[in-house]
Amino acid sequence: MPEGFKTYLFSLDYGNRKGEKEFIKAVINRFDRFELTGCGVFVNNNPYNLELYFSLSFEKNDYEFDSWLSHNYQNKLRTYNIFAEELIDAAQKKGYSLATFLDEDTVDFVMTSNVNQIFLYPDREVIYAIWNKPIIQSKRLFLSHLIPTANIGQLTNIQFLLQ
Repeated sequence: MPEGFKTYLFSLDYGNRKGEKEFIKAVINRFDRFELTGCGVFVNNNPYNLELYFSLSFEKNDYEFDSWLSHNYQNKLRTYNIFAEELIDAAQKKGYSLATFLDEDTVDFVMTSNVNQIFLYPDREVIYAIWNKPIIQSKRLFLSHLIPTANIGQLTNIQFLLQ
């Protein structure tokens, strides 16, 4: 990888594409094609695990992106446990859809609230307009507890997912 080349991956909200596309457009408008050399989304349309990842590749000025991000989008956090190479591999195996962006028009074409060739399910607001918002908003809570194992004296990680 050339010096100065840096890749970023963000987990975005599949159900709020209308809101997320403003972030994507801001990135495209702020950095030129000599700085930002790759920009696109990976989409998992599995209804049991809808995912939207935004991938960026910088040839130069990635330090400027870090500064810009911390000043303008403090709520956007990088995803460190998944790599773009893994998503490219998943796209080749038809597990994920992939779209790249050149400008605002391509973002508007791909990041629609309705179903299209990349997104097989509409935005949350479209669904709510049809079936209304859920009465009870379920929250997930992840607990991890370490307990000693009597037989081998090591710690076993027992995890509970409560809904």
